[in-house]
Amino acid sequence: MKISYRRWSLTQENEQKAWESKKVDSENLAEAHRQLWQGYLKFIQEHVQIKQSDRILDIGCGPWGLINYINMGDRYGFDPLMDYFLEEFDMPKDIKFLKGVAEEIPFKNNFFDLVMVTNVLDHARQPLRILNEVKRVLKPNGILVLSIDCNGPLYKF
Repeated sequence: MKISYRRWSLTQENEQKAWESKKVDSENLAEAHRQLWQGYLKFIQEHVQIKQSDRILDIGCGPWGLINYINMGDRYGFDPLMDYFLEEFDMPKDIKFLKGVAEEIPFKNNFFDLVMVTNVLDHARQPLRILNEVKRVLKPNGILVLSIDCNGPLYKF
C-alpha cells in the first residue's frame, strides 16, 4: 500500500495543528504521555536488557515519545515534524533528535539494538518500506517494539 504524497502532507499538517493545540497544556500532557507509556516501559523492562552502550531509535516519537522515558543507552528520536517539535517544545537535551521519514532512515545497516515503532505505520506513506528500513538498521539480534493504535468506530463508544 502506498498513499499519495499530497495526502501524507495533509496528514502532517493536521498532525502539527493537533500538537499546536496541545502546547497550551504541555506540562499536563507530558505527564499524560508518561502514563501512556507505562505499559510499554514495563514490557521493555521485562523483556529487554538495555545496556548503556545500546543504541535505541524511536520512530515517529513526537515531542513526548517513548524514547523520552528510557534513561539508558544512546537514544535517538526520529519524526517528520521534528524541526517544529524542537522549536515549540522543551525537548530533552540528552536525546539525539532528527527530522525525517521512516521510509528513509539515515543510519547504516545493523546500527540499532532496539527500534520502537509505536503508532506510526498507520500514518505512513509506505508501511512495508518502513518495515524494510527497520530491518536494515536493526542489528541481527536486535529488538523491535511495534504497535499500531487504530481507533475504529467502536472506540468512541
